[in-house]
Amino acid sequence: MACATVLCSSRASCDRHRAAGWPRSPRARRAGAWSGHAGAHRACAAQDFDSDRLKTKQHWNSFTTAFLLPLAAVRADLLAHGRVGVDRAAAEALLKVPLRCNRCGAAQANMPKLKAHISACPR
Repeated sequence: MACATVLCSSRASCDRHRAAGWPRSPRARRAGAWSGHAGAHRACAAQDFDSDRLKTKQHWNSFTTAFLLPLAAVRADLLAHGRVGVDRAAAEALLKVPLRCNRCGAAQANMPKLKAHISACPR
């Protein structure tokens, strides 16, 4: 699994994640899965991405592009500068890139075609 820090594009999207119950377990909440900073939380994701929960292009691209920041980079920014610098325009642009298979890089027209490709992808 890969862990990363999710910087939500807006306060509203972060509030939607919280309203949806992220993190789901009370133990994770007590362990500090919420950073306490508005707009940021940690996520760990398996790398197969063969999930019925990934339904939109933006959701797919949030996990398969450089949209998520590695925890080490977030920590280094916080220690060096006291904050995490993010280029919002660049982050938003990453969510709009064409759909691509995370295994072989083949471009796909839409999520159903991407899902069908992933289940048969040889890599």
